[in-house]
Amino acid sequence: MDSPIVALAFTPDGAFIAGATNERILIWKVGDHSIPRASWSRSPHPGWLSPRINADSDDEDEHCLCWDSTGQKLAYGVNHRLAVINFR
Repeated sequence: MDSPIVALAFTPDGAFIAGATNERILIWKVGDHSIPRASWSRSPHPGWLSPRINADSDDEDEHCLCWDSTGQKLAYGVNHRLAVINFR
């Protein structure tokens, strides 16, 4: 991986794990980490680049990941922005 993982989340059944970097999310099957099963890249939209309350702050971005109860949707948050990704 080129970038460090900043957030992790397991599916409710524990079969898959999602890892987020600053630019993308990768999904692996637990026990088979050689090749990601899915990936999603964060577009360079201006809203993703400037969501901080205090733009002068050098604080790091805050990232979070959370699966829904079915393991079919993944919520990815960065500061005050949210993306919901559907996997089927």
